[in-house]
Amino acid sequence: MSAFGLIYNDNRYDIFSISNLNLVSSIANEKFQIAIAFIYVAFIAGRLALNDNRKWEVIIGAFANFAALLCLFAEDFISIFIGIELLMIASTILIFMGGTPISVKAAKQYFLTHLFSSGLILIGISYLITTKGNTEIIPLTELINNKDQGFLFYTLLSIGCLINVAAVPFAGWLVNCYPKASGSGFIYLTAFSTKISIIILIKLFSGLAALKFIGIMMMIYGGVYACLEENLRKILCYLIISQLGLMVVATGISTKGSIYYVMTYIPIHIYYITLFIYLTILLENNNIKSCSQIKNIESLPFIISLFIAVLMITNFPFTGSFMTKLLLSQDSLGDFTYYLTLLLNIMIFIALPFRQYFTNQATINIPFNKYYKGLIPFVLFIVILNIIITKTYLTALELSDISKPIIKQLIIIAIGILAALIIKIPRISTKNFNLDLYWCVEKLSYFSINKYKKIMENKEEEEAYFNFKAMWNNILSKISAWHNQQTSIFIVILLLVGIIFILRYNVVT
Repeated sequence: MSAFGLIYNDNRYDIFSISNLNLVSSIANEKFQIAIAFIYVAFIAGRLALNDNRKWEVIIGAFANFAALLCLFAEDFISIFIGIELLMIASTILIFMGGTPISVKAAKQYFLTHLFSSGLILIGISYLITTKGNTEIIPLTELINNKDQGFLFYTLLSIGCLINVAAVPFAGWLVNCYPKASGSGFIYLTAFSTKISIIILIKLFSGLAALKFIGIMMMIYGGVYACLEENLRKILCYLIISQLGLMVVATGISTKGSIYYVMTYIPIHIYYITLFIYLTILLENNNIKSCSQIKNIESLPFIISLFIAVLMITNFPFTGSFMTKLLLSQDSLGDFTYYLTLLLNIMIFIALPFRQYFTNQATINIPFNKYYKGLIPFVLFIVILNIIITKTYLTALELSDISKPIIKQLIIIAIGILAALIIKIPRISTKNFNLDLYWCVEKLSYFSINKYKKIMENKEEEEAYFNFKAMWNNILSKISAWHNQQTSIFIVILLLVGIIFILRYNVVT
């Protein structure tokens, strides 16, 4: 109910006072569209969770939805940070509720990675509140470019935001954690976390030149790895990273229309990725989890839904994704980024298992069961949405503005289909060589500990290492405490309470 209360508030700019602390929110049309996407997708995921008798997951998903809406509408640092922390806790629980030992390890990895990024964000926010004297969000791009005295704190804040958005070289957490959740949990995670991170980047670092290069690396990284990966869920995760890269590039360019088109593209991306995940869940229910297990599908509703999802992800002419990216490229993207986007479309065809689908002689019939009750209305909603978006954009364009991009896109689609059918890339698991901050720290710690053990076993210069051993044991005890998720949650909440009391004390004095 609180989510709907936020959306249907008539005021565009509101200030809420809580114990001498002003919390600011704003509602714009593009934020309204994203909020509708959050709520609708949460409803879809909730239906799936109830079908699988995961009632607690519905509650946690609703909590994550509220946290995402709080971040979306917030215009002050306190609300943003509280929303980020609540979303982090909810997302960790959703991964943990995957129900396997791997899910527990992935939840731990997700929590520690985002605890680190939240610490960086908290440092930057604390500095800004202390120096500026209020909590209202201000753009930081100009301050970074001018090498302001708080440059280090702004940089730490930007790194924290980039970790949350799965930027290279921190992107591995998304691929290693999200697929370990349940099917409905996977939908919740992909709909909220990374999209909110993009929105925070737009609020704080719009126009930062470095984002263009980071976004390009994300597009290339996600596209290449999607072509190599075997697991269907991980392929979708890599494709999400590549599409997030395009949004990061547009955020770094920050022309008059680029931010608006990014905000418009976010709900479209949420819808078609959710549709792909829904179809992937149906395949998993029929024991199809990887590209090598793909078979010809005889179920007509599934084929129609899959066809619509493929049209949207490949930017087929007159789909919502095509129209949004067309206006984005015409308004802001340079030639290099535009052609990189076209290349990415080819890589999407190679990444999706077209070859396995058309060359496999085995067939499978996906039964018309309870899961279709949510799929068919969702597909109809997406079709109607695409018609509305296309009609709206066509009224603002002339035929000459759209004819050449349509021809280019059709050529790219033809090349992509041929490449997908001709090029045979061996599918593997990318787990052991994807870029993951947690994995690198874990391996480095493991190497250091084993190296130290070998030194101690050889008894070489044992007295010289005595003090080091005491220090190392002390560090290990602290690390084990941080590994305790309950302790970490308590520390984060304690920091939040401390900030609020400090701010209240400053206001009173």
